[in-house]
Amino acid sequence: KPKFVVKEITNGYNSSSHDIEICGALKNLFAISSGIVNGCVKSTYGENTRALFTAESIKEFRSLTSQIGSGKSQVLNSSAGIADLLVTMSNKDSRNYKFGLYIAQGLSEEEALERVGMTVEGLETLKAVKKNGQLANNYCGQTVSGR
Repeated sequence: KPKFVVKEITNGYNSSSHDIEICGALKNLFAISSGIVNGCVKSTYGENTRALFTAESIKEFRSLTSQIGSGKSQVLNSSAGIADLLVTMSNKDSRNYKFGLYIAQGLSEEEALERVGMTVEGLETLKAVKKNGQLANNYCGQTVSGR
């Protein structure tokens, strides 16, 4: 049940903390990729490339959350799912997005981490997801140090 409701804001409740955690972790991985793509778009490609990447990211996000999570769309379609993914992928202040942007600018992983100056959660997510085989040979798995 909603904890509070006002005319302008509603707050929902979701009992699937596992799915919320999965969405929260995976969004960071996509934010790194988004930073890389957006860094490349500025110098080489047009805005349609960003739009295509975003659409493909949503499809991949849905696929990964279904493989790893419960497969229920309740969380995916909530503010903890696709909404959080889109905000994090486009937020210039996101640590993960910044990291990807620095990689696109040619910095090494270590240099990019140093420049961000804070934890980049998406790197650990990338390792875990690749280890479990969910990213075999697709674009997300190729973005950082071939992990």
